[in-house]
Amino acid sequence: DNILKNPFSLTHTNISASLCTQFEESDEKFSPRLLGGKFNESFPEKLYRLLIETAEGKSEIVSFLPHGRAFAIYQEHSFMTDIIPKYFNLTKFSSFLRQLRLYEFKKINDGPDVGAFYHSKFLFGMSRLCSEIKARSTEQRQPSKKCYLFPKFL
Repeated sequence: DNILKNPFSLTHTNISASLCTQFEESDEKFSPRLLGGKFNESFPEKLYRLLIETAEGKSEIVSFLPHGRAFAIYQEHSFMTDIIPKYFNLTKFSSFLRQLRLYEFKKINDGPDVGAFYHSKFLFGMSRLCSEIKARSTEQRQPSKKCYLFPKFL
């Protein structure tokens, strides 16, 4: 087996299958907003749903970390071919990463959770917070540029 095993799979973590079932049956149940007769989920809401729905059976590919404050992608290729097409209209991992940056998710660069992604309002069991995660505004995305096409000579 050359496949990297997920050290945080449901059989090895504090987030057990029974906890996921309890979560799904609780008042905290994830429910996307309804707008114009169609579901209007933001990127963070879809990502949260993806993680909850793949918790059983696909946790070796992507999952929340045991503490529930971050998520990790263990098999990038399988993630992009098997999971992402069901939730997003993306084909490149770089596009997925760009969306994470747009919504201000941070990649953890050190410590035991290195490589995982974190946002202060993206927490296991707290789906309602996903609606509070907003994309950076256009002004925040692009640094202000001063452009002088023709300098004034007087």
